[in-house]
Amino acid sequence: EGVNVTVKEMEHYVDAGLSPLEAIQTSSLNGAELMGIGKQIGVVEPGTQADLIATRDNPLEDIRALRGIFFVMQSGSVIRWDHA
Repeated sequence: EGVNVTVKEMEHYVDAGLSPLEAIQTSSLNGAELMGIGKQIGVVEPGTQADLIATRDNPLEDIRALRGIFFVMQSGSVIRWDHA
């Protein structure tokens, strides 16, 4: 389907009963905390890794909005930005 496996995983979490927020946290913050690096990754704060994505629609309302990622920042550097 051309959908990132992590996005599909979050969709399955929502189908299984998690809220979209809980699904996103499960795929980001919770793993970082489990590995003991929650202060460095999985959060948006000064001095952290700055791995970010952006979508045009709100994934907290519909997790499938993550299928439309148009902006990606990794370690503070923009690696994708679809301006249109």
